[in-house]
Amino acid sequence: NLTLKLDSWTGNSSTVLYYINITMYDGTTKKGDTIYLVPGGSGQVETSGQQTIPLSATWRVQWDIYWKGTATGTDSVTVKLKLEVSS
Repeated sequence: NLTLKLDSWTGNSSTVLYYINITMYDGTTKKGDTIYLVPGGSGQVETSGQQTIPLSATWRVQWDIYWKGTATGTDSVTVKLKLEVSS
């Protein structure tokens, strides 16, 4: 069993970032909830929920980051996640 959780996120991008989506997949099948980060926290989802990964499976995590057109090369965000594993 595993759960992907938001630990923290910071940055100077609150006015130029629409959102960040972090989603786990088993091949093309979405697993759990998408972690949805938005400046200000409105509607934010901070955990995937507990998922069971079978032996010998390969999963991936996809990041979708949507910046506004006014973002520049100096805008940034730091996201820290936790991966909790239990039996």
